[in-house]
Amino acid sequence: MKKIVFSATMLFLFAGCVAGPNGGSTDLPTSRTFHAGFDRVWGALVSEISTIAEIKTTDKTNGSLTTGPIRVGTGLMSEIILKEYAHRPRNILGTWDAGRGVLSVSANSRGSSTTVRITAHFEGFENNVTHSWMEWPTKGVLENVLFDRIAKDIGVQ
Repeated sequence: MKKIVFSATMLFLFAGCVAGPNGGSTDLPTSRTFHAGFDRVWGALVSEISTIAEIKTTDKTNGSLTTGPIRVGTGLMSEIILKEYAHRPRNILGTWDAGRGVLSVSANSRGSSTTVRITAHFEGFENNVTHSWMEWPTKGVLENVLFDRIAKDIGVQ
């Protein structure tokens, strides 16, 4: 039992000392063009996003959609899960108690192709120094998972 507590404590201490890049960097693209009509892409888009988040607003005419908060970990797991999807802010003494994300989506049709842009906004609740929600810039990971699922649903790669 002591080894487990010691390991968890060390993981917590070392994970809290990692600094990420300056904000705003994105590793993977956050838009993709699908060679399919708007209605087909829009249907797949709404279907896939609704599996991970509650859709708050949708405007098919303008091709826009937003979600409610997506829970991204709680407690000690928050930082580990957030780091999968976003860059940790520069906060050397920060410890993270919760994570969340919100998606903003736009879809535009040009002829027989549809371009979708997904913007994920991640935040972590820092509970050691600032006691506030802090932005974690996206890596583009969640966006690309969704793009791949949409492509599979509509049968194009």
